[in-house]
Amino acid sequence: MTEYTGLVLLPGEQTRWWRFADGAPVQSGTGLPERGENESVAAIYPAAETTLFMGLGAGLPRAQAVAIGQRMAADSVLAAPEDLHFAAGAHIAIVDRHRFAAWLEELTEAGLAPAPIIPAQLVPAAVEQGFVRMVVAEETVLRSGDLAFLSDPAYDEVLIANQHVEQLSEEDEVLQLAHAVMAAEVDLRQGAFAPARSWGSTRRFAQICGVLVGLILLATVLTPLILAVRLQWSAAQINQTADDLARTVVAGEELEPQAALERRLTALR
Repeated sequence: MTEYTGLVLLPGEQTRWWRFADGAPVQSGTGLPERGENESVAAIYPAAETTLFMGLGAGLPRAQAVAIGQRMAADSVLAAPEDLHFAAGAHIAIVDRHRFAAWLEELTEAGLAPAPIIPAQLVPAAVEQGFVRMVVAEETVLRSGDLAFLSDPAYDEVLIANQHVEQLSEEDEVLQLAHAVMAAEVDLRQGAFAPARSWGSTRRFAQICGVLVGLILLATVLTPLILAVRLQWSAAQINQTADDLARTVVAGEELEPQAALERRLTALR
């Protein structure tokens, strides 16, 4: 798998970020960072703001997975369907449409429109046995092979029971951010929030515009030339047709068509 290079934004009262180069952290900070030209930007969305249905979206078309999510949400999410945003991938994720839109708009206005956006519960890698615990920004999440949830002392013991829990080190937590972005089991940037197609950098856009202008000018010059050639060809075709008709009228004559016509006219007089 190709290693991630770019920014990863973490949620919280104050945005924290990491910059990666080939999967290795090279810089970090708080607040909104300065984005490099053509630099990739990904983000993690708070677990507290996301409802997950694990495994339900795997292998399904988005429309079908969203329909399943809507039926599941009717029984488990206290919000009207029109107020929710559904994202499907290996799992189905549901967030409040309005809060998600406001958060995304803030980042976009700062020149940091992220894609993909990953629910925090899916940042830890799935494990075959037991659970892995990881701190993601201001939240602690746990994940097993078929569960991923925000840690809550009131429920953790019930869900974990006697299973082993591995706590990631701070260094491994940072590395896992880049891995999660590359895996992107569910990307919240879809449907109404899918990224708009980009023309790339300003220089690239200027190059594309220059090529288009050149093609337009070329078409402007070639159009009258092509029309003149077609008219000349049509005139030649008309002359050829006239000659053919003349030869038909004087069939058997060895004279030139014009001379034959004149002779015929003389005879008629």
